Amino acid sequence: MKEFCKALVVDDFVGATIDRYSFSPLDSLDTELILKFGFSVPNALRKQADLYFLTIDPFKLLSDMTWLVKESRRYPLTFHYPRITKKQVTIRYPKDVFAVRNVPENFSKGDDNFSYSSSTQASQPGQIVSSEVFSIKSREIAPGKYAQTRKFFESVQNKISEKLVLTKR
Repeated sequence: MKEFCKALVVDDFVGATIDRYSFSPLDSLDTELILKFGFSVPNALRKQADLYFLTIDPFKLLSDMTWLVKESRRYPLTFHYPRITKKQVTIRYPKDVFAVRNVPENFSKGDDNFSYSSSTQASQPGQIVSSEVFSIKSREIAPGKYAQTRKFFESVQNKISEKLVLTKR
């Protein structure tokens, strides 16, 4: 499980160390899977001039999005099952060293097939909490809805790539 947790963040944080993890009992297919883990990252901040940038969300919406490459589709998109992914990421930073300059704005977008919302807020000095909810509502997306689907994922991907901006005190 520790290696699985590390695999979730390794794309953005190669040197991450998993400090702790826990998960809910997997008694049945109807039970929600709740995975909680903490990790530390040396040199997570990217410096540019006097600003420091931090990726808030190292987790991907879907493991593979190469199906979005084409301009149009002849066949429907299929997903294994409808699902909801809820994420909450708490970022702790030394409040005596850094000040928050910019936090990504809250965002919400949805249609009949997908929905996504995110919020990021400074919960207390030295701590930022980012929450996201992503849902796939349909198992199959008709070819006629492909352009709308591409537009949805493009806007969500742009939102996910926003950074937390810090400055030194």
